[in-house]
This record gives sequence, structure tokens and C-alpha cells, in this order.
Amino acid sequence: MDITKIIDLLKNTLLTYFKHKDIHHPLYISEAYLYYQRARYYEFLIIPNHFHTDQNKTLFSDSNERNAMWCFLRSATKGHSSAQFKLGQCYLNGQLGLVSNTLKAKEWLKLAANQGHIEAQSELNKISTPQRLC
Repeated sequence: MDITKIIDLLKNTLLTYFKHKDIHHPLYISEAYLYYQRARYYEFLIIPNHFHTDQNKTLFSDSNERNAMWCFLRSATKGHSSAQFKLGQCYLNGQLGLVSNTLKAKEWLKLAANQGHIEAQSELNKISTPQRLC
């Protein structure tokens, strides 16, 4: 076989592979996962700021806080269950510059729970069951 024919065969094989690559391959990293990881990075950068209390802190005053929230939102809207759970937690506890909102928290937690996220299912059960007073 001629070397040019071998090169053409390899080129066609590789082009076919990359055109029809299986996106569910274990090595495939989704865009949602990458945004989730970026959000976790920004969240990590926020940690030192929680030790300083500032009375004049405004909504989204910390750019890392804002960036983390937007990356979680981007990841969650792309279907990443851990990001959906995190947004549910943020709405529930009023974190990352979000105002506490139980209805929105339930919406995000339900999305995560429907994908089998165990912590989201547990959190939904805590929210849904009425608290008994002794």
C-alpha cells in the first residue's frame, strides 16, 4: 500500500471518529461540569472574606461571590445536579448574594432530586415535612 493511501485512510478514519464522537464516553467532560468546577473555585476564594464582617456589604459586593453564583447558575441550567443542589441551598440559606426564597430553593432542589441527587432528596424531605413543636 502506498504511503499517501495510508495517510488518507488514517485521515478519513480520524475525521469520522471526531465527527461522530460519543459524548457519553467516560473521558468526555461536559460544559456543565466545567462551569460547576469554576464555581467551586470562586466559592473557595470567598472563604477568607467570611471571617471579616462588613456592615456596608451590598448585594454582590464581592466579585468572587457574584462569579460563583453565575457559574453555578450556568451549570445548573445545563443540567448539572450538584449545581442545582447548590443553588437550592443558596436560595434556602441566602448565600452567594441571593435572598432567602424557599419556593425557588424547592424548584432547584426538585430538579436535582429528580436526577437522583441524594442530598437534594433529603433536603426536600426536611423542607416539606412540618416541624413539630414539643
